[in-house]
Amino acid sequence: MGLNYAKEKESQELKKQLNGPWTQKGDQGLTKGAREGSSECPLPSGPWPKPSLWAQPGLVVVPGTDVTLWCSRPKLLSPQEKNFTLWKAGRQQPLQNRSSAQAWTGFLLSSVGLEDAGSYRCAYGEPRGSARDSEPSDALELMVTGSLPKPSLSALPSLVVEPGTHLTLQCRQPLQSPLWGVTFALLKAGTPQPLQSQSPAGTSAVFPLLSVRAQDAGNYSCIYHGKEGSQVSEPSEVLEIWVTDSIEKDYTMENLIQIGLATLILIILGFILGDACNDWRRSEDKSSKRDPRLE
Repeated sequence: MGLNYAKEKESQELKKQLNGPWTQKGDQGLTKGAREGSSECPLPSGPWPKPSLWAQPGLVVVPGTDVTLWCSRPKLLSPQEKNFTLWKAGRQQPLQNRSSAQAWTGFLLSSVGLEDAGSYRCAYGEPRGSARDSEPSDALELMVTGSLPKPSLSALPSLVVEPGTHLTLQCRQPLQSPLWGVTFALLKAGTPQPLQSQSPAGTSAVFPLLSVRAQDAGNYSCIYHGKEGSQVSEPSEVLEIWVTDSIEKDYTMENLIQIGLATLILIILGFILGDACNDWRRSEDKSSKRDPRLE
């Protein structure tokens, strides 16, 4: 009998080890998802996802431009009013605060000057402040031109090219520029961000535009700047790039030939109609001059 009792107790201990301690509490020690066999996980209690930040009309602007920095948070399941904060590198306090129930809000920088250039970030959180504020957005570098002499921009092989041509735009730093080891940026009108950026060892940068297409046509310029955009040159003179289509040129010539032939035909028909009218008038004049005695 003592042997049977020992075996029964050993079996109970083995069940406890296999099933774990929660078997003694039933379902009370488990979440609802675990009890039902669900794969759902509880929401994390960390910071909100970071927002995105972009500039309108663009990242490179001339002094006096009104710039709006848009801070956009991810769309949440239940939209609620959030407090958006704009930060600038080098400042201990927020630059601006705005509350909004929308997924985004705009921070206006009126008539920007050289002092407004720099690195910006934004964040959002509960209106009354909370330990669960969002992570800051990625840094946005706003550049205000004009603190350095402008560079020159040239195009090879020419300003007018056919589709598929490899075009090269060269931005050259002026000799009187006081900076060395600068970063060059290629700009295109209508595009808010620089198309390309380079930090060469010399005083010029080459920006390739490979196999250009019709949408590559437009007005281009370039700038150069120091580290972190602290000093930014004036934009270069604008280069207007034309991308022609040989097929369209053939169509244009064909249309001109057709228009010329149609004009020539109209002129010939005009002469024919004019002669016919003259013949009719002469016949009328002859009939009116007949001798009345013959009537």
